[in-house]
Amino acid sequence: MARLVTRTVSTPASGGATSSTAWIPLNHHVSPFNVGFGLEVVTASAQGKFSVQHTFDDILAGASANVWDHSEVSGTAQSMDGNYAYPVMAVRLSIVSGGSAASQASLWLLQSDT
Repeated sequence: MARLVTRTVSTPASGGATSSTAWIPLNHHVSPFNVGFGLEVVTASAQGKFSVQHTFDDILAGASANVWDHSEVSGTAQSMDGNYAYPVMAVRLSIVSGGSAASQASLWLLQSDT
């Protein structure tokens, strides 16, 4: 049975800040590994940019994460969708450029056969 997880990230009304959601751990033992996601940009200032990011590090074991941007959903101010067809340990949503006003986005993530 698939599980749907959502996370929201936002900056203050004054803008300028960057922020990230908590990591969403994934089951990398599932075969085939299939994760689909949607990035919903609710509000974005002129310079507000969002990225879906992943790590190969075991964050549940306390490892500090080396962060990688998704190859297609990175630095965008538009709602987009994407997927991970190969295993990663965890995923998060980040505001990589806050701009001059409030920005907010949500990440909707679904992993099959968890």
